[in-house]
Amino acid sequence: MKRLLTMLLCLGLVGCATVPDYQRMSSGRIGCAPNDVQITDINHPFPSTTTTWTADCKGEKYYCTETQQDYSAEVSCTKGK
Repeated sequence: MKRLLTMLLCLGLVGCATVPDYQRMSSGRIGCAPNDVQITDINHPFPSTTTTWTADCKGEKYYCTETQQDYSAEVSCTKGK
């Protein structure tokens, strides 16, 4: 039941992104082609307007954040150490 509710909220209210969406959002910020980016640890706590995930490319790890404001979103990625 909880899973169904989460899915309905994603589809109806927040428009959940898919892994390919996160690959594309990360790509230009980390300098890798979308198909070379591996996405893990997606975290979108409801009702937060911030989503975080980890993007890996060519042995490098990046921590990415998408913050939604009104009808736009800002994405940033920081290289891990």
